Amino acid sequence: MRALGHFWTGSCHATAELMSAQLENEVPLTQRGRVRRHLARCAACQAVLRSLERVVAELRTLRRDDDAPFPSVADAVVARVRREELGAPR
Repeated sequence: MRALGHFWTGSCHATAELMSAQLENEVPLTQRGRVRRHLARCAACQAVLRSLERVVAELRTLRRDDDAPFPSVADAVVARVRREELGAPR
C-alpha cells in the first residue's frame, strides 16, 4: 500500500526536480496532480518552495534597465580575475 501512496503523492526528490516548473506553472500535466498532492502533505517541500519563491521574487527586483550598463556575471568574474592576476586592488 505504501508504494501506491508513493505513486499518488510522489517523493521529495521527484517534487524537488519540479520546483522551478511549479513556480512557473509549467509542471507537465501528467505530473501536476502528484506535485500538488505532495506539496499539500510535505512541510519540508513546502518550506523549500516558499524559500525558492522568495529568492525568485528578490531576483526579479534586481532586473535592470536595458539602457543601464551592467556586465554579465561572467564578465565581472573574468575582469576580477584579470585584476588579481595583475596585482591590482579589488
